[in-house]
Order: sequence, then structure tokens, then C-alpha cells
Amino acid sequence: MSPRISIAIPVFNQAAYTAACLEAPAGDEEVRAVAEVIVMDNALRDDTRSVLEAAQKKLPSFKAVRLNQNTEFSAASNLGAELAGGPVLVMLNLAGDLAGAETHLNAALAKWLGNDDAWHELIALYLEQTEATCRT
Repeated sequence: MSPRISIAIPVFNQAAYTAACLEAPAGDEEVRAVAEVIVMDNALRDDTRSVLEAAQKKLPSFKAVRLNQNTEFSAASNLGAELAGGPVLVMLNLAGDLAGAETHLNAALAKWLGNDDAWHELIALYLEQTEATCRT
């Protein structure tokens, strides 16, 4: 079964933010059933890899893509978009202040999952609250 939503997260040395973002889909059974999470590892140098390894055990459709060098946000985002299998892509930028990222992600996914025509609400929520960019 292909995912209904793809969540792509380029990361570089952001263990705390990455863990917070991955808790949202990992903690919700309905989200786990329909979402895939793709993390682009931009040549990490901190303990984020251990966060990614833990996420692989919790999320059935989790992909961690290790890059040999830091390709910066744009290139990593493009790769995440290429790998995404869902009709809606949520691209998270952890460079911003996303202390409440898990709350925003849960709220957006709950709205979208409750109404197949509500993807525009998902986009608006991310643009407003998490400075994310999305495409359909």
C-alpha cells in the first residue's frame, strides 16, 4: 500500500529537533498506517543517527538516506521529494525554531487524515506554524 502522505526531513546535527518531529508520527497508530517518513542525513556529525535508528524500529515506512557530504537544505529537500511516494509531501526545515514541531505535525496530520480534501489546510498550517514548504 502506498503512503497517503510523505514527510521529508533533511537533517544536519539536529538530534533534539529530529527526535521531536519523529515522535509525532511514531506515537499515532493512524498516522503510522498511512504516512511515510524520509530523513535525509546530510553527513551527520552528532548523535542524530541514533535517533534515526530508533525511529526505524517505531515507524514501518521510515527511510533514512545517508549522504556522503552535507548537500545543504535545497539538495537534500529535492532528494526527499524524489523519494516521496505519497500524493502530499510535507517538507520540514529543522533549521528554524521548531520547539513544538511534534504538536504542529500531529495537528496537521489529524486534519488531513480526517478529510481527504483538506490537504490545503495541511499546507496552510505548516506555512504558518513551522515554516515548512509543501507541495502536492
